[in-house]
Amino acid sequence: MKQLIPLLVFSAFFWSCSTKSKEASTREPRLSHEARFTTFNIEDFSAVKINVDLGRLKLTLRQYDHPKMEVHKSYQKYVRFEPKGDTLLIYTENTPKSTEDLEVKKYINLFLPKLNYLETSVSRVTLESFDTPRLSVVNNSSALRLYDCRIKDLRIENQGLSNIQLDGNNYVETIYLKNNEKSHLNSDAMVLKTFTLESETLDNLNFTNVPENGFIWRKD
Repeated sequence: MKQLIPLLVFSAFFWSCSTKSKEASTREPRLSHEARFTTFNIEDFSAVKINVDLGRLKLTLRQYDHPKMEVHKSYQKYVRFEPKGDTLLIYTENTPKSTEDLEVKKYINLFLPKLNYLETSVSRVTLESFDTPRLSVVNNSSALRLYDCRIKDLRIENQGLSNIQLDGNNYVETIYLKNNEKSHLNSDAMVLKTFTLESETLDNLNFTNVPENGFIWRKD
């Protein structure tokens, strides 16, 4: 009986590994980025306004020499965009709710040489690696994140219920933030000169790396 126990344990282990190998082999391979997204060449816009009709859209903006927009293929037919001067207007229309039979991936990636103004009502916005003298953001999103940016003058007007994250790899000379009591801020950005906050309260606000005597609080 003692000789039988190791054999049973080994058999169970071998069967478990075989089952996992079969499950892994039956999974569909992950499609490449090019297969999942449609790419549109666009003009050199410096401002973006986006309005979403339904659902949690993830919008990522990156600085890149050649302007283009990527839209997930499952989302493509619900997205409309049009130019207006130096502003790119993006709309989503008639977006269905995702189901098991109809899974809509609400992803848009924007690549722009420069960005001076962003107005957005999407669910999640990430700005990556922008080096610009000034940037104004009118934010109605549920989450706004800046990552690895170099901005001299950053202005954020927070109008919705939002979480704002400014990572520690951002370098900003001056920040002006107009906030509301419903929102949260976590900022580790390196502020070189001044951080001006316009808000009724300091609740739900956490920030570091602000120079001594560089913080200005203005109550609404």
